Amino acid sequence: MKPILNTIALAAILLAFQPFCKAGDAVPAYLQPVADHLSRSDVRMMPVEGNDLEVITDGARQWELMLHDINNARQSIYMEYYRWANDDAGRQIHDAVLRKIREGLDVKILLEDLCNPFYPKSYYEELKAAGAQVAFFTDFERQLWEVLPGINNRNHRKIIIIDDCLGYIGGRNIADHYRYTWRDTHMRLSGPAVAQLRKLFMDMWIYRRAPQQNNVTNDTVEWKEVVTPASDPEEPFPFRDKTLQMATSGEGDTLLEKSVCLILRLAKEFVYIQTPYFCPTDTLLHSLQAAAQRGVDVRVCLPKESDSGLMTLANQSYYEECLSQKIRIFEYEPRFNHSKVVLCDGCFSMIGSMNMDPRSLCINYEDMAAIYDTEVGEACRLEYFSLLDQSHEVSLEEVQAWPRKEKSARIFWRYHSGQL
Repeated sequence: MKPILNTIALAAILLAFQPFCKAGDAVPAYLQPVADHLSRSDVRMMPVEGNDLEVITDGARQWELMLHDINNARQSIYMEYYRWANDDAGRQIHDAVLRKIREGLDVKILLEDLCNPFYPKSYYEELKAAGAQVAFFTDFERQLWEVLPGINNRNHRKIIIIDDCLGYIGGRNIADHYRYTWRDTHMRLSGPAVAQLRKLFMDMWIYRRAPQQNNVTNDTVEWKEVVTPASDPEEPFPFRDKTLQMATSGEGDTLLEKSVCLILRLAKEFVYIQTPYFCPTDTLLHSLQAAAQRGVDVRVCLPKESDSGLMTLANQSYYEECLSQKIRIFEYEPRFNHSKVVLCDGCFSMIGSMNMDPRSLCINYEDMAAIYDTEVGEACRLEYFSLLDQSHEVSLEEVQAWPRKEKSARIFWRYHSGQL
């Protein structure tokens, strides 16, 4: 009798979680370990079908979409940002959000205080006075002994969730240079994966706001199902009914770093990486080298000049170790490329906030969206090769010819990259 009851109980559990599990067939079998790893064994965070999305590499296009979606919000706007500048681009989003607050929408804003230190308090107080809830990841209004233990941690994520049915995730902060100058990659989406993005936001909101508000408790976040809304005729999605999964890591948790290493181990044809900061951990570097040595086409596209000259030197300190092991390095020349993208075999894409450096891989809170789809994968691959057409491929002979003094400077900043 007991085995029968156990079977019935197991069947009931599987039926209860069926909405979350329906995407299994959409994930290539050999990449299923990646999906399992990213989910943290939480069935709600497994890949889900039925999502519409747009991959955005143009800042002007992203601002057009964000302003459109904010202006059309009806219930709620949740925003989590590393940087939100008090400049033209920042003020446009600020004013649009302020109007929705005054209309009575539920607005929650979580900011990384360390990266927004010189903006007048009135910039945020205006939002709070209108009715928004604003919290800071590193809150300097707390006592010093409360701040110091986590002073090295940063919340590097860039998230917007509108009406629990539209989401944004990627590398682009809210500032003029992200809109007008730098190249970056972001994603707009709707569908069931927005519920996962909302969970990431609410987990962080409660985690960081609980010490700041006595009436906030660190309870389990309520899960909300999200159904893909009717297509917006003004801003339709180019990719429909795709399989997505959201994941995060931070503060010593290396889930995302391990996931990239797992992708490199499982890849059959290629792994293409875009990152502005390339100072891989030993584990990641060995995974890159091992993949290239077994015949996987491993390429890394970096900006020729970083936004920090010291970071450029740190990046370059890894070139010889990569090139000698058949990893191809490309320096994108037209402008600073801030994108964080990982592509694998034309069927898997990751887009988010994680750089390939120790701070992002091991310390910062980061997020990435994993997309299991060949149509999106092919579009991202073509975009990647358009970058390579505007890039210089670095040769091993070129690196070995660098003067010894320059090599020494690069090695020095390599070992200080975690502080850059």
